[in-house]
Amino acid sequence: MNSEDFTYDAAQRLALVLKGTGLGLWDWNPQTGDVVFDERWCQMLGYHLDEIEPNVESWSSRVHPDDLDQCYADITAHIEGRTEFYTNTHRMRHKNGSWIYILDRGQVMERDSDGMPLRFTGSHEDVSLQVSSKKELEAKTAELEFANLHKNHFLANMTHELRTPLNGVFGALQVIRDNLEDQCTVARYTNMAMQSYHSIIAIVNDVLDLSKLVENKVEIYPEPSHLGELVSLVASEMSAIALNKGIELSTSCSPELAIQTRLIDRTRLTQILRNFLSNAVKFTTTGSASLDAKLGNNPDEVVIAITDTGAGIPEDKLTAIFEPFEQVDASRSVERSGTGLGLPIAKQLVELMGGSITCKSTEGVGTTFTVVLRLPQTSLARTDNRGAIDISQLQPARILLAEDVMTNRMIFNALLKDCPYTIDEVENGELAVQRALSQDYDLVFLDIQMPVMDGLSALYALKTVDYPKPVIACTANVMKEDVQQYMDAGFDCIVGKPYLKEDLVACIQTAVTRGRFVSTDR
Repeated sequence: MNSEDFTYDAAQRLALVLKGTGLGLWDWNPQTGDVVFDERWCQMLGYHLDEIEPNVESWSSRVHPDDLDQCYADITAHIEGRTEFYTNTHRMRHKNGSWIYILDRGQVMERDSDGMPLRFTGSHEDVSLQVSSKKELEAKTAELEFANLHKNHFLANMTHELRTPLNGVFGALQVIRDNLEDQCTVARYTNMAMQSYHSIIAIVNDVLDLSKLVENKVEIYPEPSHLGELVSLVASEMSAIALNKGIELSTSCSPELAIQTRLIDRTRLTQILRNFLSNAVKFTTTGSASLDAKLGNNPDEVVIAITDTGAGIPEDKLTAIFEPFEQVDASRSVERSGTGLGLPIAKQLVELMGGSITCKSTEGVGTTFTVVLRLPQTSLARTDNRGAIDISQLQPARILLAEDVMTNRMIFNALLKDCPYTIDEVENGELAVQRALSQDYDLVFLDIQMPVMDGLSALYALKTVDYPKPVIACTANVMKEDVQQYMDAGFDCIVGKPYLKEDLVACIQTAVTRGRFVSTDR
């Protein structure tokens, strides 16, 4: 290409620049109000050049009313010499009625003898896409900042909620250590430590459940159960707290409902009732809290009402209380402590079970949550065979325990010290396989997560040689899907951590007698 091909006059060159950049041109005489617009300026607004009057009103009448004052302020600032260039971004109405964002830039090119502008020239650029992207970015940033604020508030509450029961555990253990000869003190503080442990587990389970619910991974596992027993269990857990606060706590289950066997996910329903009743007790300073269960409008429907005489919930908060991390009062007072997860999780679990929740509350009077669930009656017998341990009825057993954590091995032995069991220990799955194949054991316990060889790999190694004795998994992974995975892999029983003595003994006895699997998840 020859150099003469680039030889254009100034007008041609300007036209090419404007076309290449998508700019529209305007040339304004501020003294007469006349404006020369080019075709591109008009096209930005959806018009042809012959549809636009050549005056400043053609521009000002199409500027958004909320933006016009700032436009004139920026124009005046430049005319008075306070800015080197005029620059302003404002909205203009398109021919189709929509608003587009225009980046308006210009400069005074001529002035009269008094310094007043004669010629003010500039350009328009449609920056709607950039502004939209910027606004979207600002919105996302604001959303992230809001989420971060919620996260920080949640973490602060979580730290408080965890450290409180941990203080109960640690403090109780110190008191027990210093008063080993005082059996009453030991018993009292042991119970306190156990209550604190249950509080910690409840918090951890809430966090795990929220994650599972968000990912739609929670499933409901109904089994034959008695609703009356679940109501009594939850009430017993709350009774000490209510007593310490001077609150009257009552529960009831209609007689016909109490004796019926129904298909219930015991773990989930207990969790729902515990969340509602614990809130009722927590947020009540004087008066009472109650949980009442009765039959609904049809034989399979159950209605459970949880009522308190607490401070009540403001009307504008009735919806927000079911949002994660939200609390009626975000202050750090004891009466308003909590992670903000209990009610949202309870609501989602109720809906997952096909039920519904309603809430009625009056400030200064109290609150009633009503849960309606479909819990079909069944003639199937219950399968939970855990109960009080009768040491004299236990069968002797020689046990191999594969566990890499020394503390867990010590707890395992201490819990079973009064049982007729002989326990050998190894620290990984590989040693467990070697020992199991070289010595005679009645059953083998395999921790799932171990170095060298984990529990699942050790199980597979034993199965390849048709190991004839029961193999039991011990694990902190106690979600339903985890338990199912271990059962599918071939374990005879699964015991969850932290260990409950009754779980260990029930699983051992079942395994020794080659009975069916005993579920120990709580």
